[in-house]
Amino acid sequence: MLLDGEESELRFLSPPSNSKDCEPYVDAHAYVVVYSIQSKTSFKYAQDMLHRTRMQGNTMAVLILVGNKVDLARRRSIDIDDAKQVAMQNDSKFIETSAVLNHNVDELLAGIMTQVRLKEKEGPKKKTGRKAKKVTRSKTMLEKVTDGLRKRILKQNTAEPLNCDNFYIL
Repeated sequence: MLLDGEESELRFLSPPSNSKDCEPYVDAHAYVVVYSIQSKTSFKYAQDMLHRTRMQGNTMAVLILVGNKVDLARRRSIDIDDAKQVAMQNDSKFIETSAVLNHNVDELLAGIMTQVRLKEKEGPKKKTGRKAKKVTRSKTMLEKVTDGLRKRILKQNTAEPLNCDNFYIL
């Protein structure tokens, strides 16, 4: 695969189809967990795989949740917002595809490589056992009043949402 003038090789390893308790591959750079948008069973299995993979502790591995079969949108049983929420809870990216229509397939492949490269540039995260402290300045009285009004009048959450479907940021 050629991305941004740099050639890379993607190898896909698939767990055995008859295995319910498949463990993630330890040395993988990325995990792509695919479910059918028309199957609650496959979505539940994908949720479990995401959770197990994230709990494995490989912080350098890219994790991507893929909803497949968007060509069968009329039979959809998994809401896209539910899938995005699961992706965000597991610190993963999210995309919907259709292998039949080749919809978003190239975007997925390019996204995998982009995420792997971004993770490699970031380097390994150090585990200190404590959460990193966020350094912030205190809000002025005007900012506090504005935030309060925004919450009351617009009923919006002022927290910045996590972005699970942008493959060009971590």
